[in-house]
Amino acid sequence: MRVSSEGTETVVLAVAGEVDLGTAPSLEEAVTAAVESVGAKAVRIDLAEVSFMDSTGLRVLLSGRQHAERLGIGFTVANPRPHLLKVMRVTGIDGLLGVS
Repeated sequence: MRVSSEGTETVVLAVAGEVDLGTAPSLEEAVTAAVESVGAKAVRIDLAEVSFMDSTGLRVLLSGRQHAERLGIGFTVANPRPHLLKVMRVTGIDGLLGVS
């Protein structure tokens, strides 16, 4: 998994590769750092390069959204590949994550 971040008021976290039980802790650290960035008003998680995500990855995204909400920061997920978007829609979390 590759994680990179850019931006100031809107922190964009671009995630690549597979997100599973082994890599989810790295994503969780990156999401927490993005949400807690000084001056951040919104966080956008870009999943365009994610080839696979299991339930641990989805849990990280939901936890990140809850953390952002507690801090009054916007949180959205962008560009999930069709197979991941389908899972998000079936589970009903696409609306919670503001998927675009």
